[in-house]
Amino acid sequence: MAKKSARSRRQGKSEQWGATRVWQVLATTGTALIMLGILGGATLGRSAMQQTVAGLKAAELKKSHRPGISPDFDWPTTVGGGKAISWLDPETQARLKEIVTSTVTIDPFDTGSLVLAQKRLMDTGWFRSPVVLKRERLSTIKVEGRFRVPFAAVRCGDRDHLVTSRSELLDKSYPPGASSLRVITGAGEQRPAGPGHTWPTADVQAGLDLLDFIRNVKGFERVVAIDVSAFDQGRRQLMIVTASGVRILWGGPHDEFLPGEERPANKLAMLPRVLEAAAAGNPNELAGYILDARTKSLGWQPAP
Repeated sequence: MAKKSARSRRQGKSEQWGATRVWQVLATTGTALIMLGILGGATLGRSAMQQTVAGLKAAELKKSHRPGISPDFDWPTTVGGGKAISWLDPETQARLKEIVTSTVTIDPFDTGSLVLAQKRLMDTGWFRSPVVLKRERLSTIKVEGRFRVPFAAVRCGDRDHLVTSRSELLDKSYPPGASSLRVITGAGEQRPAGPGHTWPTADVQAGLDLLDFIRNVKGFERVVAIDVSAFDQGRRQLMIVTASGVRILWGGPHDEFLPGEERPANKLAMLPRVLEAAAAGNPNELAGYILDARTKSLGWQPAP
């Protein structure tokens, strides 16, 4: 009986040790599996992250090598040398193209960038009618619109600003005398609100109208400027300036008859003779004098 009890105690201890050993093995195995899972997850996570980064880099590389936006403008033209050439200077053309390329995206469904590019083009003042931008093929943007035509320049300080015959300001200026256009000098201090807006003072428009009125007379090539400095001083007088510096007092606006002056049509008929008389004089001797062309009796008088 005693032997049987001792055997039972030994068997119980053996079973207890076995169970403990099993739990130790399971715990160790579980820990190992957990560690493997963590390491495996980290490895898989790192691999997925690497794939994502590689994908982003590939997309960015593809983006950097995609075709750029190519603007296609209908440039205004004139006939020169037997063929049509654009009168718009290359610098302005490049600036208008840059507005399109820097604003419009390659996305064929992106209409917002087209609208924004249209606004920026209109803000330059170069277009009289609303600009139309259309996608043609993947990267070509067709740009259509009626251009405003420079007619003269208005001198403000040390710059000559291009304007249309309606005194609409264009987004282009030159150093004095470099525009190759006739110039309006002596304008008031007020300026247009921005490109595309008209000059706010009547003197500039009066000078432009006079240029348009006389531009077909013989000798017009001698005219370089219209001085409007006396126009808004109660006298409403305009002065023609020639290439030799001679100043010709024209008088009032071309479409008004002022007492004491010949009618505008009569003054226009006399102008070729007036321009010849101005060209015949010695500029050095005529400095400080003006040629009064308001009446048929032409005469030199001291400048006011």
